[in-house]
Amino acid sequence: VIAFVRPGSPAAAAELQVGQEIVTVDGQDVRGENSVRYDKLTRVKAGTKVKLGVLDGGETRAVTVTAGPPV
Repeated sequence: VIAFVRPGSPAAAAELQVGQEIVTVDGQDVRGENSVRYDKLTRVKAGTKVKLGVLDGGETRAVTVTAGPPV
């Protein structure tokens, strides 16, 4: 579940919002017992595009985020 979106970040540019749940990363389920996949799938080089499935209000929508540099 998204707890914080840094203003000006790639997440903000993708219009991700606090309270939404990321359920897939590049097509891989990251819920429940699969949550251990999340960290590995999101540790990518700056400039890499990551496709997220975001659950919001009971519906899943696809969002592409371009990874930024570490802060």
